[in-house]
Amino acid sequence: TDPRFVLAHSGLADAYITLAVYGAGRADTLLAQARESAERALLMAPTLAEALTARASVRALLDHDWDGAERDYVQALTIREQYATAHQWYAMHLLAPRGRFAEARARIARARELDPLSAPIATSAAILRMYERDHVQAVAEFRLVIAQHPAFHLAHYALGGSLSALGEHAEALDALRRAALLSGESPEVLSALACALAAAGNPDEAQALLVRLERTAVERYVSPVLLAQVHAVLGESVRALDELERAAAMKSVEMPHLHLRAPFDALRDEPRFRALVASVLG
Repeated sequence: TDPRFVLAHSGLADAYITLAVYGAGRADTLLAQARESAERALLMAPTLAEALTARASVRALLDHDWDGAERDYVQALTIREQYATAHQWYAMHLLAPRGRFAEARARIARARELDPLSAPIATSAAILRMYERDHVQAVAEFRLVIAQHPAFHLAHYALGGSLSALGEHAEALDALRRAALLSGESPEVLSALACALAAAGNPDEAQALLVRLERTAVERYVSPVLLAQVHAVLGESVRALDELERAAAMKSVEMPHLHLRAPFDALRDEPRFRALVASVLG
């Protein structure tokens, strides 16, 4: 078997996973394609760490098969401990959703040792801090990433979320508007901008962005989670929960991280929200 052919299938799986995580299309479709590519690679090379890592992420993000995903991640890292992406995806796709933050930080730290110039890995480290609600540390780390990678829109986007949580509204809006410019106004960024506007006391502007996102969703994929979080911050709990239940039916890629997203903090005591989180995390 030509190893380049095997790696091509594994690389295709990675591409589908990345497209799903970045919201380029429906996760159930993209992750099913990722699984098919990873399985093809594993038929030819059963111990290929890259393919095991890809299958692990599909099992976590699509199937919510946490035990099966963990077996694949652990096997991948046993075979190839120096594979930085395996450490990163294990941390972000499984350990963080499961609340195992100390382990997640250790994995990300190892990924950074292995790939110190990676903007996505450095941003993942700061996002972990954000998930833990350590927004002061998250802001400091996001700013370090931006200093090294000023055009990396995800760092600006996440910085805006942490600044908003800290009540630094003007800086949050600046960061998110920069992210919108760099991302070509991606739905993820526009949703975060709407949330920040609502938190800053501008509900009319937030509502206008929400209407824009809803119109965009008629023409292309927009995760219902992105609509839900704006409704949540605007105090529209029922609408938010309706969208989240639609997201669950569509297997939206954000489902394992719902409880980690600050805009949903207001829904934590809602029985429907708790049921959604439990259905994913067990």
